[in-house]
Amino acid sequence: MPLILSPPPAGDSGGLFDWLTTIGTWVAGLATVAAVVVALRLARREQANRLQVADNQALAQARLVRVSYPDWGAGNFDKGHPGYAHFEDRGPADGSRCYFAVPILNISDRPILDLRLRLWVSDLAKDPIESERVDVLPTAKTAQVVVTSSYPAISGRTPIALRVLWGDADGRRFCRDILAREDSPAPPQFYTGQPPVRFQ
Repeated sequence: MPLILSPPPAGDSGGLFDWLTTIGTWVAGLATVAAVVVALRLARREQANRLQVADNQALAQARLVRVSYPDWGAGNFDKGHPGYAHFEDRGPADGSRCYFAVPILNISDRPILDLRLRLWVSDLAKDPIESERVDVLPTAKTAQVVVTSSYPAISGRTPIALRVLWGDADGRRFCRDILAREDSPAPPQFYTGQPPVRFQ
């Protein structure tokens, strides 16, 4: 039910004073509520801006994690060749063998954490083959991260997606997908569980 403030009868000076005081109190109260609402909106906007700036800075650092593109040649199975990628199907009896070695150089100003490769074979809906984890890669250091596998479960199939994953000390996760044999890897992005991009 709305509040109705009726003016006092004519000639009632004390009632007029009380009525004006009540009106002033209500106006002051509404002004206070409005100020609080505006302050909360400004605080939320400022917090969102700070988070956006922090995310942009984190992505700028992620772009300084350099991923050397694998050599897709179908030559010999050579684990000593940097960036070498090889997949060999040896038939149903022996299964298949794959080897992906991706050198990663961290030239950002912070260490990167929990570095690993994931390789999908034939079906993105299935769990990937995953490399051993590099716990910490300090700045200005290189690590060669390797996915290697040899078992009948992937016989007759071919690799369809390869992703580099890592994190930072603030808990952010990043990923970078290798898209095509002729191109550089895709730019880094925040990892939120999204599926990888297939080879093109």
